[in-house]
This record gives sequence, structure tokens and C-alpha cells, in this order.
Amino acid sequence: MVAPDFLTVKMGHAFDLLDADGDGALTEADHVLMGRRMAKELNHAPHSPKEEALVDAYRRAWQEAHQQNADSEGRITRSVYVSSVRDLFSDAALADQVCDRVLDSLMSIADIDGTGELTPDAYRAYVLGQSPSLASDKVDESFRRVDRDGNGVISKAELKQAVVEYFTSSDPGAPGNWLFGPPPVAA
Repeated sequence: MVAPDFLTVKMGHAFDLLDADGDGALTEADHVLMGRRMAKELNHAPHSPKEEALVDAYRRAWQEAHQQNADSEGRITRSVYVSSVRDLFSDAALADQVCDRVLDSLMSIADIDGTGELTPDAYRAYVLGQSPSLASDKVDESFRRVDRDGNGVISKAELKQAVVEYFTSSDPGAPGNWLFGPPPVAA
């Protein structure tokens, strides 16, 4: 058996994180769960307007990036996810549009101080919404890697660069590999 390439390993890792309930399929419910976890990290009360706005942003991410690939039961398997992400990022213009829409939704909520950038606390909430068991030092390292200019905040452009790099770069040393915490190790 041939070991999967590094991009496939990263995409599988992203699938595992996005499959928030661990049932082996990516669904809208997973996105709702990630939104609720992120809201909890930001200390938003359950069912508060801020939590609901964040959940809505995650629902929009589902609709923009994944829903069209779901089966009749609204589920996406790992293999379909990997294939669809490869297809999306093989079309640079489409990937750019989808990334912008998804990141606009997330930034509008995660930007807790209204500056148009993610503070370390906001980034921590974003990462822990998807990787709730990630150790604090790993989140801090992830922030440092994604904050390419080292100014202590992550701009939408830096976050977008990390997203694109995560899903397109086969360079194991690329900073974007740290988007969700330490990069996975290729098998």
C-alpha cells in the first residue's frame, strides 16, 4: 500500500477536526457544534445572540464550502471531502471566492474587538472550536506561525494565506500547516 501524500494527510486531518461529533461524516450539525464550542471559548452564553451569530457563521461556512458535496442525507465522507477540497483548490479563482466568503463570516464574529484582525484570544477560540483538546502551548505556537508579520494579531489576509497554504502546499515546513495546531505527520 502506498502512503498518502502530505496534502492528503492534511486534508484527512482537517476532516477529522471538522467532524466535530466524530461520527465519520461531515454535516451541518458538525458546523453548529464547532460554532457552539467557539462561542463557549469566547464566553458567550448558550443561545445568546452572539452564540447564534457565530453558529450562523459556521452554517454559512457549511453552505458555502461543503453542502453541495453532501449526499442525500446531508453527509460527506472523508473521501468525498478530500476529493472536493482538492477540486476546490485546483480552481484558484473559485477557491479565492469561497475562502473570502467563509473567512468574512468567521472574521465578522471571531474579531472580538472589532479591529478586523484576530487577537490571540480570538484565534484561540477559533482553533479550539475545531480542536478542543489542543494544548495551550500548541495553540500559541499555531498563532505565532500564522501571524506571519509577527505583529501580535492575525489579519484576514494572513488567515487566508494559512488556509490556502494548508490545503495546497506540500511543503512540510509551511507556516499554514499550523492552521489547526501542529501539522499532522505523513504516514
